[in-house]
Parts: sequence; structure tokens; C-alpha cells
Amino acid sequence: MAGRGVLYTPERFQNLIQTTRLAALDLHVFPTNQAPIFPFPIQHRIIKGQIGNSPDDMGHMNVRPLLQAEFSTGAAHTVTATSVKTLRQGVHRLHHIKFADDQHFWDNIRMYGEMDTPNQIHTHNLATNWPGPNAHQLNQNNFFPLALAVEQEVAIRGLWAWHNHLQALDEGIIVESESAVQDQVYCHILHPLNLLLRTRYQHFEMPLVGMRVQYPRWGRASGKVNAGTQGKKKAGYPDFILYAGPARKGQNAIVCEVKNWWSYTPADLESLGPVQVNVPPEMRAIRIRDDTTTEFYWGSDAIPARLIKQIWGELVYCEAFVGFWTNGNQIFLFARTKRNELTISKMHLWTDKDIHHTLFGLSCLGADLVKLDSPPERQVLIDALIPNVGRA
Repeated sequence: MAGRGVLYTPERFQNLIQTTRLAALDLHVFPTNQAPIFPFPIQHRIIKGQIGNSPDDMGHMNVRPLLQAEFSTGAAHTVTATSVKTLRQGVHRLHHIKFADDQHFWDNIRMYGEMDTPNQIHTHNLATNWPGPNAHQLNQNNFFPLALAVEQEVAIRGLWAWHNHLQALDEGIIVESESAVQDQVYCHILHPLNLLLRTRYQHFEMPLVGMRVQYPRWGRASGKVNAGTQGKKKAGYPDFILYAGPARKGQNAIVCEVKNWWSYTPADLESLGPVQVNVPPEMRAIRIRDDTTTEFYWGSDAIPARLIKQIWGELVYCEAFVGFWTNGNQIFLFARTKRNELTISKMHLWTDKDIHHTLFGLSCLGADLVKLDSPPERQVLIDALIPNVGRA
């Protein structure tokens, strides 16, 4: 591995916390602009599928399950904003909705955050002039450089502190409302993702304040970065955004929408799929003609259709290409795979073992897509990770 910068992926952090203590590691910073090797020992590995198998394993990074408080808010569903309802047909409106299995979406996104697969297209390879498949169609000079060793060190110390905090939490965390679920999304998912991102991406120099600050980073949505929605009532506003850079426009990399599971139930989410079995007709209104085509039924006011229109509006108004949705119990990814096409991943559980790893890969993909300022190049990368053959 000498001579290559390397990434500190969630799996590597997982391995370290299961095999040793931070204080015992030879933690130091290399006196170069980029770490020639990672400043932690890299010989440790884990076996995939064996992360935190035991419920008594105190080393796991798994997200804690959320529990509904007895005095929680009532169920509520989003009403489609007027600015989303009136998106122009043929320009911004969603025409086709497709679904992809794990092999053609989730797994590829997870692997995009890896670094030990020399023949796999992923963020580390693309940052180091990788000669692999599809690379010749991408301007790799546009990708973010690797993080400085000192930035990796600070991030890993932060990850260790976060992990210690995680172990001190109750087995289940009580939430009372959608806002409470948002709090847990940040604490459990976005905060550690920000730390993991610091192991991949260099900080930005902010000349006006004389400081180096983190980008890409997850933060709250602001109306000033949403194209065409200023002054409107949160139309097209997601709950969180991954900002790729400090500029006001063109830096929205990923959108994240958060609900609660007593408002958006398993029955509601069951119809988010290509085969809608045991779903009443009034709830099946995602596609026109009962799933015999990929054409989205824009006029539907069913709960699943409103959900789809909300996340599509966020992609359009934030000018982003990918995102994820969670109700605190389940998570799915989504991507704008063509101008008027949305592709959705399979549903995964909030407590799945690869949530951090997959969302780290998604975060890297979103940031890298922003840096590719050519639509054809962005399409190459999207098609490589979410291939058309896997969209149904």
C-alpha cells in the first residue's frame, strides 16, 4: 500500500474498535501534504458479515433502535407543496420511477466508499488517476484531493469519541416526534458521516476568516441555497443537505428527508416497489396502469405518491442528484438517474450493520458528482453505479 493515500472506511474503524484501544495505537502524522499510508496500522481486517453479530458486542457501530414515546405526536403526512405540484411537465416533473435491487444500487454505493478494491470504481481510485473501467470518460483532475494526514488523525480521534458515546447510550432511544427523529438522524448517522468524510476530503481554506473548515459536510437546509424557492414555505426543502463546498449555489450534493414510522408505516412503504402485492388500489397509485409501465402517476394523491413527489421536488429545487429517506425505522436511497427519472433502492432497516458504510459511499458519490461539472460525466458515474440494466 506504500505510495498510495488510503481511506479510513467505516469497516476499518469497525475493525480497530473490535481489536484494540485507541491509546495503544501508534498514532502519528506523516510530514507530507498527503499521507503516503494511512496513519493507523492497516494490516487489520474484518470478515464481512461478522460485524457486531452478538447483541452483547460492545464494539459495534450499529445505530440504536428508536422507540415511540407513549406521549408522542399523532400521525401526519406531508401535503405536496404547490411549487412541487406545478413543476413544469417535460422540464422538471418526474416522468418515470424505477426500482433497483441491492446488486445494482445499494451494494455499489457501499463499495464506492471502499478503498481496497483496485478494480472497483470508487472515490479513492478516482482521486488518484485510476486507469480502470469508465475512468477515461471522467476528468479525474476534477475530483477532490485526498485528506491531509493531520485531518485524518483529528477525524479518527473524533470517531473514537463518538463511538464511546454510542456505547453509553440505552439499548433503545425514545423519540416523541418527527423533530426528535431528526435529532437522532444527526447524532447517529450524519455526525459520524461528517467525521468519516474528514478522512477522505481536505478542508477548505476560508481566506475571509483565516480558517480551514470542513467541506463536504452535512448540515441543515437553507432557503438561500434552494433554487427558485426563496420566500416560499419550505417548498422543496429537505431536512438535511450534504454541502460539497462553501458557495451559495451549485454545492448541494445530497438531500436527506426524515419522517417518523408511525406516520409512514410499513404498509405505506410496501407500495414503494415494482411489484405491489397485497396493496389496496387506492394505495398503489405510484405508476399509471397498475405497474405495467415505469410511468409515474403525477396526479396521484396517495401517501406513497406524495412521498415520491416530495423527494423529487427536493432533488429539483436543490439541484442534487442523490439522497436518502428514513422514518427512523427504515431507510432507502434514491437517485435522479436521468433528467425525468427517479430510481429507488430496496428498503433497509435503520439498524442494519452496513448503514454507515453505505451512507458514507453515498456521501462520497454526491460530493464527487458536484465536482463533475459536465452532465455527460455525471451520467457516466451514475450509470456505472446504478446501471440501467438494474432499473425496473
